[in-house]
Amino acid sequence: MKNYIKLVRFEVDRFSKIYGALIGLTILLQIAAVVSAEMGYMKEANSLMLEQRYTSVQVIEHLGKISMHTVSYTTLFVFSIGIAVVSLLIYCLFIWYRDWFGKNMFIYRLLMLPLNRIQLFFAKLTTILLFVFGLVAVQLLLFPLEEFLLRKITSAPYFELVSLETLSQSHPFLSLILPHSFSGFLIAYGIGTLAVIVLFTVILFERSYRWKGIFIGAAYVLIIAAILIGPLYAPLNFLFYQEIFWLYLFLSFLIGGVSIWLSYWLLQHKVTV
Repeated sequence: MKNYIKLVRFEVDRFSKIYGALIGLTILLQIAAVVSAEMGYMKEANSLMLEQRYTSVQVIEHLGKISMHTVSYTTLFVFSIGIAVVSLLIYCLFIWYRDWFGKNMFIYRLLMLPLNRIQLFFAKLTTILLFVFGLVAVQLLLFPLEEFLLRKITSAPYFELVSLETLSQSHPFLSLILPHSFSGFLIAYGIGTLAVIVLFTVILFERSYRWKGIFIGAAYVLIIAAILIGPLYAPLNFLFYQEIFWLYLFLSFLIGGVSIWLSYWLLQHKVTV
């Protein structure tokens, strides 16, 4: 257990500076999105009042009120979340390949450590999950601060308060990152965790068999896709929604378990430096 914790700390430290910069960039982009959205809204509102002699009531009827819902659809806000998601997706690959292609092939030192190699797998998986949940936590903290800022810089009649729950329910992008229910959270991040586990297994196939491993990994992904898509086309009309849910839960655990076992076997017997 101590070795596992040390490996997690080591992996976190290796990405901490870039991760801190990513959080900083997210904060700056979202603050810029709030200010930009408010300026754009008030510019349009002032234009209506000056050119068409609209009253504030007519402006609100024409434009609606500005809220975090408005901000969340701006290019800057969506980009801030998108760049964080893409960065972590890239890091899912980088967290393995930098050990092979980095200076002095650091993977050699990791594989020579006196521990079960599957701990390397779980340490890297845990690191990814910590970074993901860290960004989610940052977003949860940012929302009330951004709403406070928007309220302060917007004239009172034009501002509308929107709860995070309402926003996550109505926004197609945020509903995936910040599910509005606990079950939705488990499903969304359970699927994400399973995807990372499968990706790690595919990477280990490639590292074990090189070019042949790419085709083996691709075939493995196709098999998994067939397993998950198959029930959608099977005659399951006799099953209730809850039974279908339990079926997919079982398939997910099966795929995750098989992927972890394959990763263990590859790390123990096939992965070389």
